[in-house]
Amino acid sequence: MSEFVRQGVVRDENGNLIIPPTRRPDGTWRKAVRVKEGYIPQDEIPVYRSAGVIIREQKSKFVIPGLTKEDAERLRLERQKQSSQSGTTPSNTATKKKKSKKAKSKQTETQQIPEQKPKLDSKESSLQQTTEGNNCDASNELPATTSDIDRKLRREQKRFLQIEEIERKKQAGEKLNKDQLEKLSHKATVEKLIEDLKALKTN
Repeated sequence: MSEFVRQGVVRDENGNLIIPPTRRPDGTWRKAVRVKEGYIPQDEIPVYRSAGVIIREQKSKFVIPGLTKEDAERLRLERQKQSSQSGTTPSNTATKKKKSKKAKSKQTETQQIPEQKPKLDSKESSLQQTTEGNNCDASNELPATTSDIDRKLRREQKRFLQIEEIERKKQAGEKLNKDQLEKLSHKATVEKLIEDLKALKTN
């Protein structure tokens, strides 16, 4: 006859520790399982709690570890009373300080952005003017080789088509921007350059 040792474990007739057979939902039986001395079933093993978890639990109770139950209760009530009188807690004070720092930092960044924007606008304008100037200079230089002439001719014809498109927009009553007006002013130059390139190509 099996002897009960502890919950979930018994000692059989031969003195071995076993987990008794258990019945499955379908009616069949699971075999008995032999276990070693000192075995503790999984459901009986206490849940591990680290020192950090224990400390947090003690802090959540608002008491100091080691105090008696009566002293801890008295201290907790005193702290609650002080909190209600001051209207703030240490954590609330820290949160307010963080919010204040973030607000100051955001305000400083907002002030710096308008100062930087004019500088960027002026750099972009200067770069655009330089690029346009280089394009005009390059347009006036006629290439020497046939492949260069073809490449240059295709590029200038493309520019001329863009200028014609801008002209159509102007005739349709659309408002042109500064860049479009600039391109439109170079129509005669581009047209003359295309004629020169075609003449070079036929020679």
